[in-house]
Order: sequence, then structure tokens, then C-alpha cells
Amino acid sequence: MSFLRKKYEKITFGIIVGNRDVFPSELAKQGRIEIIEVMNKLGYDYVILGENDTQLGVVESYEDSKKCAELFKVKMVRYSEH
Repeated sequence: MSFLRKKYEKITFGIIVGNRDVFPSELAKQGRIEIIEVMNKLGYDYVILGENDTQLGVVESYEDSKKCAELFKVKMVRYSEH
């Protein structure tokens, strides 16, 4: 029954945690932590800004969004090479 077997690639999510100055940064920080915990628990791969890439690893400005876009671009090339 090998014809029924299909090789599935592991799914990789691109995650953007965003915030604006009208919301407490602590909410974005905690949400980011929870998202990462869930992704790890479910066994999915993900691409997300590191805590040191921007303030708390959150996209809050145009400059932050450019950093995130560059990270996604680099990771997309890496994943497409497999």
C-alpha cells in the first residue's frame, strides 16, 4: 500500500506580532510568548523576529516591518532550497 503514503513537508509559519503605542507592550510580549509556546507544542516550525531584533521582538514601526520582511525573505530562500 505504498501508493497511499505521501510525504508531507513540515509546515513553517511566518509570524508577525504587531503592536501600536496605544496598547501596553506587555500584552504584545506575553502574546508572543504564548504563540511560540503553542507552535512548539504543536510541532510546527516558524519564523519570527527575535527578542533583540526589535523591542521585545514586536513590529511597532515601519523600520521594524522592514526588519521582519528581510527576515522572511532570507528564511524563504533557505526553505525553498530544500
